[in-house]
Amino acid sequence: MLNREVFEHYVDRKKILNRFQQFGSGVLIRNEQVSPYTTDIIFALLIEVFYRELRQDDRRTMKDLILIVEEIMGEMGLGSDYEAAERLGESLIAKGTQVREVFSAQYFDPQSKTLETEEFSYVDIDREAMPRTKSELPIYTLTKHAQQLLFLTWEVQEEYSIQIEQMYLLQFIKKGEFKKALSNIDRMLAEIRLFTIKEQEYRKDLERDPVLVLRNEDRHERQVELSSQFRSEVSMFHQIESWLVKVQGGKDAKTLEEIWELEERVRKTIKAHSLFSTVVVQNFEYEIELQKNLIRLFEQRKSLRKDFWQDTILPAGILDESIFSFLLAPLFSPKPAFIYPISWAWQEHTVDEVLMGAEELEDEEIETITASHREVKWHTVVSIWAPVLRQAAHSSTFSISSISNIGDWTIDAVEFWMKFKEQTLSIAPNELSLQAMARIDECARLVYECIMYDPSLGELLLGKQIRVEVAEGEPLQFPFVTISPFMLWIEQGGNDEHY
Repeated sequence: MLNREVFEHYVDRKKILNRFQQFGSGVLIRNEQVSPYTTDIIFALLIEVFYRELRQDDRRTMKDLILIVEEIMGEMGLGSDYEAAERLGESLIAKGTQVREVFSAQYFDPQSKTLETEEFSYVDIDREAMPRTKSELPIYTLTKHAQQLLFLTWEVQEEYSIQIEQMYLLQFIKKGEFKKALSNIDRMLAEIRLFTIKEQEYRKDLERDPVLVLRNEDRHERQVELSSQFRSEVSMFHQIESWLVKVQGGKDAKTLEEIWELEERVRKTIKAHSLFSTVVVQNFEYEIELQKNLIRLFEQRKSLRKDFWQDTILPAGILDESIFSFLLAPLFSPKPAFIYPISWAWQEHTVDEVLMGAEELEDEEIETITASHREVKWHTVVSIWAPVLRQAAHSSTFSISSISNIGDWTIDAVEFWMKFKEQTLSIAPNELSLQAMARIDECARLVYECIMYDPSLGELLLGKQIRVEVAEGEPLQFPFVTISPFMLWIEQGGNDEHY
Protein backbone atom coordinates (compact mmCIF):
# COMPACT_ATOMS: atom_id res chain seq x y z
CA MET A 1 0.00 0.00 0.00
CA LEU A 2 1.32 3.43 -0.96
CA ASN A 3 2.18 5.96 1.70
CA ARG A 4 -0.46 8.69 1.74
CA GLU A 5 2.28 11.37 1.44
CA VAL A 6 3.15 10.26 -2.12
CA PHE A 7 0.53 12.46 -3.80
CA GLU A 8 0.49 15.29 -1.27
CA HIS A 9 1.64 18.45 -3.11
CA TYR A 10 2.51 16.13 -5.99
CA VAL A 11 1.43 18.55 -8.73
CA ASP A 12 3.53 21.44 -7.41
CA ARG A 13 6.58 19.22 -7.07
CA LYS A 14 6.20 17.77 -10.55
CA LYS A 15 5.82 21.25 -12.04
CA ILE A 16 9.14 22.26 -10.47
CA LEU A 17 10.75 19.11 -11.86
CA ASN A 18 9.32 19.88 -15.32
CA ARG A 19 10.93 23.33 -15.32
CA PHE A 20 14.29 21.77 -14.54
CA GLN A 21 13.84 19.15 -17.27
CA GLN A 22 12.76 21.66 -19.91
CA PHE A 23 15.54 24.11 -19.09
CA GLY A 24 17.99 24.16 -22.00
CA SER A 25 16.43 21.12 -23.66
CA GLY A 26 15.88 20.86 -27.39
CA VAL A 27 18.47 23.52 -28.27
CA LEU A 28 20.27 22.53 -31.47
CA ILE A 29 23.70 24.09 -31.95
CA ARG A 30 25.68 23.35 -35.12
CA ASN A 31 28.99 24.17 -33.45
CA GLU A 32 30.08 20.76 -32.11
CA GLN A 33 32.49 22.39 -29.65
CA VAL A 34 29.72 24.53 -28.08
CA SER A 35 26.90 21.93 -28.18
CA PRO A 36 27.92 19.94 -25.04
CA TYR A 37 28.00 23.19 -23.01
CA THR A 38 24.48 24.31 -23.98
CA THR A 39 22.78 23.89 -20.59
CA ASP A 40 25.73 25.40 -18.70
CA ILE A 41 25.80 28.48 -20.91
CA ILE A 42 22.04 29.07 -20.60
CA PHE A 43 22.20 28.60 -16.83
CA ALA A 44 25.05 31.12 -16.55
CA LEU A 45 22.95 33.49 -18.70
CA LEU A 46 20.04 33.05 -16.31
CA ILE A 47 22.22 33.95 -13.31
CA GLU A 48 23.63 37.03 -15.06
CA VAL A 49 20.13 38.31 -15.92
CA PHE A 50 19.13 37.72 -12.29
CA TYR A 51 21.96 39.87 -10.92
CA ARG A 52 21.45 42.62 -13.50
CA GLU A 53 17.80 42.81 -12.54
CA LEU A 54 18.69 42.76 -8.85
CA ARG A 55 21.07 45.69 -9.29
CA GLN A 56 18.64 47.56 -11.57
CA ASP A 57 20.89 47.15 -14.60
CA ASP A 58 18.55 47.52 -17.58
CA ARG A 59 20.96 45.92 -20.09
CA ARG A 60 18.64 42.95 -20.57
CA THR A 61 17.44 43.24 -24.18
CA MET A 62 17.83 40.44 -26.75
CA LYS A 63 20.97 42.17 -28.00
CA ASP A 64 22.34 42.23 -24.45
CA LEU A 65 21.53 38.53 -23.94
CA ILE A 66 23.58 37.65 -27.03
CA LEU A 67 26.50 39.74 -25.76
CA ILE A 68 26.26 38.00 -22.37
CA VAL A 69 26.34 34.57 -24.05
CA GLU A 70 29.38 35.56 -26.10
CA GLU A 71 31.17 36.66 -22.92
CA ILE A 72 30.22 33.40 -21.16
CA MET A 73 31.52 31.38 -24.11
CA GLY A 74 34.77 33.31 -23.89
CA GLU A 75 35.04 32.55 -20.15
CA MET A 76 34.51 28.86 -20.94
CA GLY A 77 37.21 28.91 -23.61
CA LEU A 78 34.81 28.15 -26.45
CA GLY A 79 35.79 30.98 -28.75
CA SER A 80 33.40 33.28 -30.60
CA ASP A 81 30.37 32.09 -32.56
CA TYR A 82 27.64 34.71 -33.07
CA GLU A 83 25.14 32.25 -34.57
CA ALA A 84 25.46 29.93 -31.55
CA ALA A 85 25.28 32.88 -29.14
CA GLU A 86 22.12 34.15 -30.82
CA ARG A 87 20.46 30.73 -30.66
CA LEU A 88 21.40 30.26 -26.99
CA GLY A 89 20.11 33.74 -26.10
CA GLU A 90 16.81 33.05 -27.84
CA SER A 91 16.47 29.68 -26.08
CA LEU A 92 15.90 31.46 -22.77
CA ILE A 93 12.92 33.31 -24.25
CA ALA A 94 11.11 30.64 -26.27
CA LYS A 95 11.32 27.04 -27.44
CA GLY A 96 11.99 25.93 -31.01
CA THR A 97 14.10 27.15 -33.89
CA GLN A 98 11.76 27.68 -36.84
CA VAL A 99 8.55 28.25 -34.83
CA ARG A 100 8.80 30.08 -31.50
CA GLU A 101 6.75 28.24 -28.87
CA VAL A 102 6.17 28.66 -25.17
CA PHE A 103 7.66 26.04 -22.88
CA SER A 104 5.23 23.29 -21.89
CA ALA A 105 5.30 20.01 -19.99
CA GLN A 106 2.86 17.39 -18.75
CA TYR A 107 2.12 16.30 -15.20
CA PHE A 108 -0.21 13.76 -13.62
CA ASP A 109 -3.15 15.23 -11.69
CA PRO A 110 -4.07 12.87 -8.81
CA GLN A 111 -7.58 14.34 -8.53
CA SER A 112 -8.67 13.99 -12.16
CA LYS A 113 -6.43 10.92 -12.78
CA THR A 114 -5.31 12.44 -16.09
CA LEU A 115 -2.23 14.01 -17.63
CA GLU A 116 -2.47 17.80 -17.71
CA THR A 117 -0.29 20.28 -19.62
CA GLU A 118 1.31 23.35 -18.08
CA GLU A 119 2.73 26.26 -20.09
CA PHE A 120 5.40 28.50 -18.57
CA SER A 121 8.33 30.77 -19.42
CA TYR A 122 11.66 31.67 -17.90
CA VAL A 123 11.66 35.37 -18.85
CA ASP A 124 9.03 38.00 -19.42
CA ILE A 125 9.03 41.65 -20.52
CA ASP A 126 9.98 44.02 -17.69
CA ARG A 127 7.08 46.47 -17.81
CA GLU A 128 8.63 48.72 -15.19
CA ALA A 129 11.99 49.09 -16.94
CA MET A 130 10.53 49.75 -20.39
CA PRO A 131 8.94 53.16 -19.63
CA ARG A 132 11.86 54.09 -17.35
CA THR A 133 14.49 53.57 -20.05
CA LYS A 134 12.27 54.45 -23.03
CA SER A 135 13.84 51.47 -24.80
CA GLU A 136 12.46 50.46 -28.19
CA LEU A 137 13.63 46.87 -27.63
CA PRO A 138 11.97 44.60 -25.04
CA ILE A 139 13.82 44.44 -21.71
CA TYR A 140 13.53 41.02 -20.09
CA THR A 141 13.03 40.03 -16.48
CA LEU A 142 13.06 36.58 -14.88
CA THR A 143 9.69 34.99 -14.16
CA LYS A 144 8.91 33.40 -10.80
CA HIS A 145 9.62 30.01 -12.41
CA ALA A 146 13.18 31.00 -13.32
CA GLN A 147 13.79 32.60 -9.94
CA GLN A 148 12.57 29.43 -8.27
CA LEU A 149 15.19 27.42 -10.15
CA LEU A 150 17.91 29.71 -8.82
CA PHE A 151 16.61 29.69 -5.26
CA LEU A 152 16.40 25.89 -5.22
CA THR A 153 19.95 25.57 -6.56
CA TRP A 154 21.02 27.84 -3.71
CA GLU A 155 19.31 25.41 -1.31
CA VAL A 156 16.73 27.97 -0.30
CA GLN A 157 13.62 26.34 1.11
CA GLU A 158 10.50 26.38 -1.03
CA GLU A 159 8.67 28.11 1.85
CA TYR A 160 11.05 31.06 1.91
CA SER A 161 11.67 32.75 5.26
CA ILE A 162 13.17 36.24 5.47
CA GLN A 163 13.92 35.68 9.15
CA ILE A 164 15.92 32.51 8.40
CA GLU A 165 17.95 34.37 5.78
CA GLN A 166 18.50 37.24 8.23
CA MET A 167 19.94 34.79 10.76
CA TYR A 168 22.26 33.33 8.14
CA LEU A 169 23.32 36.85 7.16
CA LEU A 170 24.08 37.82 10.76
CA GLN A 171 26.16 34.67 11.25
CA PHE A 172 28.20 35.40 8.11
CA ILE A 173 28.86 38.95 9.35
CA LYS A 174 29.91 37.77 12.82
CA LYS A 175 32.30 35.24 11.25
CA GLY A 176 33.72 37.82 8.84
CA GLU A 177 32.49 35.93 5.76
CA PHE A 178 31.40 39.08 3.93
CA LYS A 179 31.33 37.61 0.40
CA LYS A 180 28.85 34.97 1.55
CA ALA A 181 26.90 37.74 3.29
CA LEU A 182 26.72 39.70 0.02
CA SER A 183 25.34 36.66 -1.79
CA ASN A 184 22.84 36.13 1.01
CA ILE A 185 21.57 39.73 1.02
CA ASP A 186 21.15 39.62 -2.78
CA ARG A 187 18.89 36.58 -2.51
CA MET A 188 16.91 38.21 0.27
CA LEU A 189 16.44 41.43 -1.71
CA ALA A 190 15.28 39.51 -4.78
CA GLU A 191 12.76 37.50 -2.80
CA ILE A 192 11.38 40.56 -0.98
CA ARG A 193 10.89 42.30 -4.32
CA LEU A 194 9.14 39.18 -5.64
CA PHE A 195 6.85 39.15 -2.58
CA THR A 196 6.08 42.84 -3.19
CA ILE A 197 5.17 42.23 -6.84
CA LYS A 198 2.86 39.38 -5.80
CA GLU A 199 1.08 41.64 -3.30
CA GLN A 200 0.75 44.41 -5.90
CA GLU A 201 -0.69 41.93 -8.41
CA TYR A 202 -3.07 40.65 -5.73
CA ARG A 203 -4.29 44.22 -5.16
CA LYS A 204 -4.99 44.60 -8.89
CA ASP A 205 -6.89 41.29 -8.84
CA LEU A 206 -8.98 42.55 -5.91
CA GLU A 207 -9.80 45.77 -7.74
CA ARG A 208 -10.89 43.76 -10.79
CA ASP A 209 -12.82 41.12 -8.81
CA PRO A 210 -13.66 42.22 -5.22
CA VAL A 211 -15.35 38.84 -4.47
CA LEU A 212 -11.84 37.33 -4.20
CA VAL A 213 -11.64 38.74 -0.69
CA LEU A 214 -14.24 36.21 0.47
CA ARG A 215 -12.16 33.30 -0.85
CA ASN A 216 -8.99 34.28 1.03
CA GLU A 217 -10.07 34.10 4.66
CA ASP A 218 -6.73 32.55 5.64
CA ARG A 219 -5.03 35.86 4.82
CA HIS A 220 -7.16 37.64 7.43
CA GLU A 221 -6.17 35.10 10.07
CA ARG A 222 -2.48 35.78 9.34
CA GLN A 223 -2.72 39.57 9.71
CA VAL A 224 -1.68 39.71 13.37
CA GLU A 225 1.00 37.08 12.77
CA LEU A 226 2.46 39.03 9.84
CA SER A 227 2.46 42.33 11.74
CA SER A 228 4.47 40.70 14.52
CA GLN A 229 6.77 39.09 11.95
CA PHE A 230 7.42 42.44 10.26
CA ARG A 231 8.41 43.99 13.59
CA SER A 232 10.80 41.10 14.27
CA GLU A 233 12.36 41.44 10.82
CA VAL A 234 12.83 45.21 11.23
CA SER A 235 14.44 44.61 14.63
CA MET A 236 16.79 42.03 13.09
CA PHE A 237 17.80 44.50 10.36
CA HIS A 238 18.75 46.97 13.12
CA GLN A 239 20.88 44.29 14.75
CA ILE A 240 22.57 43.54 11.41
CA GLU A 241 23.35 47.24 10.92
CA SER A 242 24.81 47.41 14.41
CA TRP A 243 27.09 44.43 13.79
CA LEU A 244 28.33 45.89 10.51
CA VAL A 245 29.55 48.90 12.50
CA LYS A 246 31.14 46.69 15.17
CA VAL A 247 33.17 44.50 12.79
CA GLN A 248 34.88 47.39 10.97
CA GLY A 249 37.60 47.84 13.56
CA GLY A 250 41.08 46.69 12.49
CA LYS A 251 40.04 45.59 8.99
CA ASP A 252 42.17 46.18 5.89
CA ALA A 253 41.03 48.42 3.04
CA LYS A 254 39.71 45.56 0.86
CA THR A 255 37.63 44.10 3.67
CA LEU A 256 36.28 47.54 4.58
CA GLU A 257 35.12 47.99 0.98
CA GLU A 258 33.20 44.69 1.24
CA ILE A 259 31.62 45.84 4.53
CA TRP A 260 30.63 49.21 3.08
CA GLU A 261 29.12 47.51 0.03
CA LEU A 262 27.24 45.19 2.38
CA GLU A 263 25.96 48.18 4.38
CA GLU A 264 24.62 49.73 1.17
CA ARG A 265 22.89 46.46 0.19
CA VAL A 266 21.35 46.18 3.68
CA ARG A 267 19.97 49.74 3.36
CA LYS A 268 18.43 48.83 -0.01
CA THR A 269 16.94 45.68 1.48
CA ILE A 270 15.47 47.64 4.40
CA LYS A 271 13.81 50.02 1.95
CA ALA A 272 12.47 47.09 -0.10
CA HIS A 273 11.21 45.38 3.07
CA SER A 274 9.58 48.64 4.17
CA LEU A 275 7.77 48.89 0.83
CA PHE A 276 6.71 45.24 1.06
CA SER A 277 5.28 45.62 4.58
CA THR A 278 3.47 48.80 3.51
CA VAL A 279 1.87 47.06 0.52
CA VAL A 280 0.79 44.12 2.71
CA VAL A 281 -0.75 46.39 5.37
CA GLN A 282 -2.54 48.47 2.72
CA ASN A 283 -3.91 45.26 1.17
CA PHE A 284 -5.20 44.10 4.56
CA GLU A 285 -6.95 47.45 5.06
CA TYR A 286 -8.44 47.25 1.56
CA GLU A 287 -9.61 43.67 2.18
CA ILE A 288 -11.36 44.69 5.40
CA GLU A 289 -13.12 47.54 3.61
CA LEU A 290 -14.16 45.29 0.73
CA GLN A 291 -15.37 42.59 3.08
CA LYS A 292 -17.48 45.07 5.03
CA ASN A 293 -19.09 46.43 1.85
CA LEU A 294 -19.56 43.03 0.23
CA ILE A 295 -21.28 41.55 3.27
CA ARG A 296 -23.63 44.52 3.39
CA LEU A 297 -24.42 44.15 -0.31
CA PHE A 298 -24.93 40.39 -0.10
CA GLU A 299 -27.33 40.80 2.83
CA GLN A 300 -29.46 43.18 0.74
CA ARG A 301 -29.22 41.28 -2.56
CA LYS A 302 -32.24 39.47 -3.99
CA SER A 303 -32.02 36.61 -6.45
CA LEU A 304 -34.68 36.37 -9.17
CA ARG A 305 -34.21 32.62 -9.42
CA LYS A 306 -34.20 31.81 -5.71
CA ASP A 307 -36.29 34.53 -4.03
CA PHE A 308 -38.97 34.94 -6.72
CA TRP A 309 -39.05 31.65 -8.63
CA GLN A 310 -37.92 28.84 -6.26
CA ASP A 311 -39.23 30.34 -2.99
CA THR A 312 -42.42 32.03 -4.24
CA ILE A 313 -43.78 31.13 -7.66
CA LEU A 314 -42.75 27.47 -7.85
CA PRO A 315 -44.38 26.36 -4.55
CA ALA A 316 -47.40 28.73 -4.60
CA GLY A 317 -48.04 29.40 -8.31
CA ILE A 318 -49.18 32.69 -9.91
CA LEU A 319 -51.87 34.11 -7.62
CA ASP A 320 -52.40 37.35 -9.52
CA GLU A 321 -51.99 38.11 -13.22
CA SER A 322 -50.37 41.46 -12.37
CA ILE A 323 -47.30 39.52 -11.24
CA PHE A 324 -46.56 38.74 -14.93
CA SER A 325 -46.50 42.44 -15.69
CA PHE A 326 -44.36 43.17 -12.63
CA LEU A 327 -41.74 40.56 -13.59
CA LEU A 328 -41.68 40.89 -17.37
CA ALA A 329 -42.36 44.55 -18.08
CA PRO A 330 -38.89 45.80 -17.04
CA LEU A 331 -37.31 43.34 -19.47
CA PHE A 332 -39.23 44.64 -22.52
CA SER A 333 -39.95 48.25 -21.62
CA PRO A 334 -38.48 50.86 -24.06
CA LYS A 335 -37.69 53.00 -20.98
CA PRO A 336 -35.39 51.06 -18.66
CA ALA A 337 -36.01 51.33 -14.94
CA PHE A 338 -33.55 53.24 -12.76
CA ILE A 339 -30.51 51.09 -11.88
CA TYR A 340 -28.81 51.84 -8.60
CA PRO A 341 -25.21 52.91 -9.51
CA ILE A 342 -22.57 50.52 -8.20
CA SER A 343 -20.38 53.50 -7.25
CA TRP A 344 -23.06 54.55 -4.74
CA ALA A 345 -23.02 51.12 -3.17
CA TRP A 346 -19.24 51.26 -2.67
CA GLN A 347 -19.20 54.75 -1.17
CA GLU A 348 -17.41 55.11 2.16
CA HIS A 349 -19.79 55.59 5.08
CA THR A 350 -18.83 57.20 8.37
CA VAL A 351 -20.25 55.31 11.32
CA ASP A 352 -19.78 56.29 14.96
CA GLU A 353 -18.61 53.43 17.10
CA VAL A 354 -16.62 52.70 20.24
CA LEU A 355 -12.92 53.07 19.42
CA MET A 356 -11.26 49.73 18.63
CA GLY A 357 -9.31 48.48 21.60
CA ALA A 358 -11.09 50.73 24.08
CA GLU A 359 -12.78 47.75 25.69
CA GLU A 360 -9.34 46.40 26.58
CA LEU A 361 -8.48 49.45 28.69
CA GLU A 362 -9.19 49.55 32.39
CA ASP A 363 -12.17 51.52 33.60
CA GLU A 364 -10.03 54.05 35.47
CA GLU A 365 -7.95 54.71 32.36
CA ILE A 366 -10.78 55.69 30.05
CA GLU A 367 -14.46 56.37 30.61
CA THR A 368 -15.97 57.06 27.24
CA ILE A 369 -14.61 57.66 23.81
CA THR A 370 -16.17 57.41 20.36
CA ALA A 371 -14.60 57.78 16.98
CA SER A 372 -15.33 57.58 13.26
CA HIS A 373 -13.51 55.83 10.49
CA ARG A 374 -10.97 58.46 9.47
CA GLU A 375 -7.38 59.06 8.50
CA VAL A 376 -5.02 60.38 11.17
CA LYS A 377 -4.37 64.09 10.57
CA TRP A 378 -0.63 63.77 11.03
CA HIS A 379 0.21 67.45 10.63
CA THR A 380 -2.05 68.38 13.57
CA VAL A 381 -0.93 65.44 15.72
CA VAL A 382 2.76 66.16 15.09
CA SER A 383 2.41 69.85 15.96
CA ILE A 384 0.90 68.78 19.33
CA TRP A 385 3.29 65.94 20.16
CA ALA A 386 6.62 67.43 19.01
CA PRO A 387 6.83 69.88 21.99
CA VAL A 388 5.82 67.05 24.37
CA LEU A 389 8.61 64.77 23.10
CA ARG A 390 11.15 67.61 23.25
CA GLN A 391 10.29 68.43 26.86
CA ALA A 392 10.28 64.74 27.83
CA ALA A 393 13.68 64.22 26.15
CA HIS A 394 15.21 67.08 28.14
CA SER A 395 13.72 66.12 31.51
CA SER A 396 13.28 62.33 30.90
CA THR A 397 9.59 62.51 31.88
CA PHE A 398 6.39 64.29 30.93
CA SER A 399 3.10 64.17 32.81
CA ILE A 400 -0.20 64.46 30.98
CA SER A 401 -1.45 66.60 33.86
CA SER A 402 1.06 69.32 32.90
CA ILE A 403 -0.72 69.95 29.60
CA SER A 404 -2.01 73.51 29.55
CA ASN A 405 -3.54 73.64 26.06
CA ILE A 406 -6.13 70.89 26.53
CA GLY A 407 -8.45 72.53 24.01
CA ASP A 408 -5.88 72.09 21.21
CA TRP A 409 -5.64 68.30 21.64
CA THR A 410 -7.56 66.31 19.02
CA ILE A 411 -8.84 62.80 19.54
CA ASP A 412 -6.08 61.51 17.23
CA ALA A 413 -3.45 63.10 19.46
CA VAL A 414 -4.99 61.79 22.69
CA GLU A 415 -5.18 58.24 21.34
CA PHE A 416 -1.38 58.08 21.20
CA TRP A 417 -1.21 58.12 25.01
CA MET A 418 -3.09 54.80 25.00
CA LYS A 419 -1.00 53.46 22.11
CA PHE A 420 2.26 54.25 23.89
CA LYS A 421 0.92 52.59 27.04
CA GLU A 422 0.29 49.35 25.16
CA GLN A 423 3.96 48.97 24.23
CA THR A 424 7.45 50.18 25.06
CA LEU A 425 8.70 51.72 21.84
CA SER A 426 12.39 51.13 21.10
CA ILE A 427 13.32 53.87 18.63
CA ALA A 428 15.72 52.83 15.88
CA PRO A 429 19.24 54.32 16.03
CA ASN A 430 18.98 56.06 12.64
CA GLU A 431 16.30 57.75 10.51
CA LEU A 432 16.33 55.14 7.72
CA SER A 433 15.61 52.29 10.11
CA LEU A 434 13.00 54.37 11.93
CA GLN A 435 11.31 55.06 8.59
CA ALA A 436 11.09 51.30 8.01
CA MET A 437 9.52 50.84 11.48
CA ALA A 438 7.09 53.68 10.76
CA ARG A 439 5.55 51.65 7.95
CA ILE A 440 4.08 49.12 10.37
CA ASP A 441 3.91 50.91 13.75
CA GLU A 442 1.91 54.09 14.32
CA CYS A 443 3.92 55.07 17.43
CA ALA A 444 7.14 54.77 15.43
CA ARG A 445 5.55 56.81 12.67
CA LEU A 446 4.61 59.55 15.14
CA VAL A 447 8.24 59.78 16.30
CA TYR A 448 9.48 59.74 12.69
CA GLU A 449 7.02 62.46 11.63
CA CYS A 450 8.05 64.58 14.64
CA ILE A 451 11.72 64.29 13.63
CA MET A 452 10.82 65.30 10.06
CA TYR A 453 8.86 68.23 11.52
CA ASP A 454 11.71 69.23 13.87
CA PRO A 455 15.04 67.63 12.77
CA SER A 456 16.75 68.61 16.03
CA LEU A 457 14.59 66.00 17.78
CA GLY A 458 16.60 63.31 16.02
CA GLU A 459 19.59 63.83 18.33
CA LEU A 460 17.30 63.62 21.36
CA LEU A 461 15.17 60.60 20.39
CA LEU A 462 17.07 58.20 18.10
CA GLY A 463 18.21 55.09 19.96
CA LYS A 464 16.00 55.85 22.99
CA GLN A 465 12.93 54.12 24.44
CA ILE A 466 9.49 55.60 25.10
CA ARG A 467 7.13 54.11 27.66
CA VAL A 468 3.92 55.35 29.25
CA GLU A 469 2.43 54.27 32.59
CA VAL A 470 -0.47 55.36 34.78
CA ALA A 471 0.69 57.66 37.61
CA GLU A 472 -1.04 58.70 40.80
CA GLY A 473 -3.45 61.61 40.59
CA GLU A 474 -6.84 62.67 39.32
CA PRO A 475 -7.97 61.77 35.78
CA LEU A 476 -7.64 64.56 33.22
CA GLN A 477 -10.83 65.79 31.54
CA PHE A 478 -10.52 66.52 27.82
CA PRO A 479 -13.56 67.90 25.93
CA PHE A 480 -14.40 64.44 24.57
CA VAL A 481 -12.77 62.01 26.99
CA THR A 482 -11.71 61.48 30.58
CA ILE A 483 -8.23 59.97 30.67
CA SER A 484 -5.97 58.61 33.41
CA PRO A 485 -2.99 60.64 34.67
CA PHE A 486 -0.44 59.12 32.32
CA MET A 487 3.30 59.68 32.72
CA LEU A 488 5.67 59.41 29.72
CA TRP A 489 9.34 58.40 30.11
CA ILE A 490 12.11 58.74 27.53
CA GLU A 491 15.02 56.51 28.53
CA GLN A 492 18.29 55.29 27.10
CA GLY A 493 17.74 52.31 24.79
CA GLY A 494 19.16 48.85 25.36
CA ASN A 495 22.48 47.63 24.00
CA ASP A 496 23.11 47.22 20.28
CA GLU A 497 21.86 43.65 20.28
CA HIS A 498 18.34 45.04 20.27
CA TYR A 499 18.92 46.86 17.04
